[in-house]
Amino acid sequence: MALMLTPLSAVCAETFDHYKKADIEILAAQPLASDTTRLVYQPLLESLFYCPGAVGERKDGREKITLVRCSIHERCAVDFAAKAVEHGFELVLPAAPRDIDLVFSDGEVRLAD
Repeated sequence: MALMLTPLSAVCAETFDHYKKADIEILAAQPLASDTTRLVYQPLLESLFYCPGAVGERKDGREKITLVRCSIHERCAVDFAAKAVEHGFELVLPAAPRDIDLVFSDGEVRLAD
């Protein structure tokens, strides 16, 4: 009987958990050149989950961004990889802050009003 092992890098969660609004602290949302946004955030610290970044979808002229909550035993595919910074994590998103909605399990929040 042959034992087959799947490399960790090949594991990808097709579905992922969403964070609740209260589980994410937005530290900064800064517009950058050419309609991009630097988002700095701090997710709820958990021992069995992490946030590798976000997935995005363009819908009704807005960028819908979902921060991915991933098991430490998986590698979750993301459209925008998070980079660790001094007080949290950073993403560079392809839209101006006024055009971004953050999507959570308990609703959406416009990044800038």
